[in-house]
Amino acid sequence: MKKLHEHTPAEQVALPYPALCELRKAAYSDAIGAMTVPDEIKNFALVMTERAGATIQVWRVRLPWLEALMVVRYGEEPGHWPEAFSAEDIQRALRWMAGDTPASVVWANQHPNL
Repeated sequence: MKKLHEHTPAEQVALPYPALCELRKAAYSDAIGAMTVPDEIKNFALVMTERAGATIQVWRVRLPWLEALMVVRYGEEPGHWPEAFSAEDIQRALRWMAGDTPASVVWANQHPNL
């Protein structure tokens, strides 16, 4: 199966939405895997996983915490993501830990059927 970046934009648009989501999720995981993750961001993922499970709903897709943080902050195209987490990413993660999550993030306790 081709990776997300191997599909042209027109091919991506033509894909069934669930297939596109799976390609995106794999691309997000690859992007995170290539990044150095600061200790504060690692702690964020651990704390949030303990509180709410390993994944969170972002729009219509369930993602691990680090991928969710990046999608909400930089968008669904991982080619637009920076190569490293910034101080602002750490601040965003701390706000999420304090309960200030954006509207695009849906907690399971808000929608128990997720």
